[in-house]
Amino acid sequence: MRAKGWTYRQIAAHWQDRRGFNARVAFRLAHGLTQQSVADLWNEIWPDDGDSPKTAKHVAYWEAWPGPSGRTPSPDTLNRLAFIYQCRAGDLLGGEDHSGRDANTQPARAARFATEVPDASDAADIAAGAGLRDELAPVLRGSNIKAGLASPIQRDAQYQQLAQALINWARDVERRELLHIFGWVTAMAAVAPVLHGLNPEEQQRVALAIQSPGRVDAKVVEHLEAVLARCRRRADVLGPTDALDTALAQRNLIRALLPGVDDEALRLRLSSLSGNFSRFAGWLCFDLDDFASAAYYYEDARVAAHEASDTALAALVLCNMSRLATWHGKPGVGLDHAVAAQHRADQTTDANLRAYAADLAAYAYAMDGQSHACVERLDVAQNLLAASGGDASLVYFQDLALHQSSRAECFLQLGDAEQAISCANDSLASMDSSFVRNAALTTLDLGIGYLRLGDVDVAADGVGDAAALAARNRSARLAGRVREARRRLDPWRDRASVTHLTERLACYGLT
Repeated sequence: MRAKGWTYRQIAAHWQDRRGFNARVAFRLAHGLTQQSVADLWNEIWPDDGDSPKTAKHVAYWEAWPGPSGRTPSPDTLNRLAFIYQCRAGDLLGGEDHSGRDANTQPARAARFATEVPDASDAADIAAGAGLRDELAPVLRGSNIKAGLASPIQRDAQYQQLAQALINWARDVERRELLHIFGWVTAMAAVAPVLHGLNPEEQQRVALAIQSPGRVDAKVVEHLEAVLARCRRRADVLGPTDALDTALAQRNLIRALLPGVDDEALRLRLSSLSGNFSRFAGWLCFDLDDFASAAYYYEDARVAAHEASDTALAALVLCNMSRLATWHGKPGVGLDHAVAAQHRADQTTDANLRAYAADLAAYAYAMDGQSHACVERLDVAQNLLAASGGDASLVYFQDLALHQSSRAECFLQLGDAEQAISCANDSLASMDSSFVRNAALTTLDLGIGYLRLGDVDVAADGVGDAAALAARNRSARLAGRVREARRRLDPWRDRASVTHLTERLACYGLT
C-alpha cells in the first residue's frame, strides 16, 4: 500500500473497515510496529519523561480502551502516539463521523479530508475563510513545502514569503484574533513548524513577539532555542525529513524578528540562533543526500556565525563542511575545513567541540592515507573527552561512544579491520540508544569489518541489524550505506545468511 502511494491514514482506515481494528491498533499496524516497538520508540524520543519508561503493556492498555481491560489515553499520550504514527491525535480516537450531516459539507472534499493531510490549496481556502489578508492565500497556494515537492532552497524562498506575509498580517490584528488564528495555523502543514514543540504559554509569548518584535526578550529566545534542541533530538531518532521544514520556518521567523530587536545582546543571540538553524538545515540536507542544499545552508550559517561573533558556531559549521567534503571523497578539502575548525574550536573552552574537530581531521587524514597523523588526532580527541567532565557543549552528541565510532571508521579506512571491530564494539556498548542513526552507522562499520576478515555470516547479520535501525530513522544517507553494504555481499548472494538479509531489507523497504 505504501509503495502505491497510500498514506498511513488511508491504510489505517482501510484496516479499520476490513478487519475491525480500532484506530490505535490500525495505525500501529500500518507502520508495521509491535506494541514493544512503539514503547521503545516512545522511550527513545522522550527519554526524560517524568513517568517510568513505557512498556508493551502500556500500549496494550491504550489500545484496549474503551474496553473494560483498557486505560484511557491522556491528551498528551495521544499527541505523542500521533507523532510516532505521523497522524493527528484525533485520528487515534476512532468513533463515529457525523460531519456529513452538515449541510455545507461537500462530500468529495469531506472524503478527501478524512484520508489526506490538507495541502497548501486547502490551507489557502481556510485562510481566506478565516479573514486573513489577501496576500497570504497566494503564498500558501504557491508554497510546496512538503518534502519532495521542491528543493530545500526553493522552499526556503517560499518560507521567506510566507513568514513575511504572516508578520505583516499579524501587526494589523488584535491579540485575541492573532492567537486564535495561530491555533489554526499550527494545524496546517504549511505553517505548523513556526511554533513547533511549544506549549500554549510559549506559543502565546512567541506569537506576541511576532506581532511586535519589540516584545522579544530572553524568554522568547529561550523558547526558540528549545525548538532547535527538540528538533535535533527527534532527528537523531527519526531522521531528517520531518525536521527540515521546522528548521527552515524557525530560521526565517528569526530573520523576520531581527530588524525589530533593539537590544544588542538579544540581537547577537538571535543572529547566532538563526545561523545554528541554517547549520542544522544544512546537516539535514546532507542526511537527505542533497549535498548542494547542504553546502548552501552551511555557507549561510558560516556567515551568520561570523556576524554574530560566535566562534563556537563557526567551528561547528566548519566541522560540518569537513564532513560533507570527505563524504564526497575529497579528503584534501575536508582536511582544510577540519584544520580551520580546530583553529576556531581551540579559541573556545568547549572540550567536546575541540574533540569533534580533531575526530573529523583524523578521518580526513585516514582518507588521505596519513595513518600517523590520523592516530595522533584521534588520541588528542580522546584525551579532550576524558578531561571534559561532561560540561555542556554545543556538540551535545559528542562523547566517548561517538569517538570510538570515529576510530572504527578511521581504522576501516586505513585497512585495519580488527581494530575497527574492537572500536565499533566499544562504541555500541556505551552508545545512547536514542542516537539511532549513529548506532546504525557504527553497526554497519562493524559488519563491514567482519566482512573484511572473511566472516560473511556475521557481516550479514550486522548489516541486517543496521537496516532495522535504518527503518526507524529515515536517513537517505544511512539507507544508501545499507544498500552499499548489501552490494558488497553480492558474491555470496546464495548463502543462507545473505538470502535472509535480502529478505530483511525487503521488509524494511531498503532493497
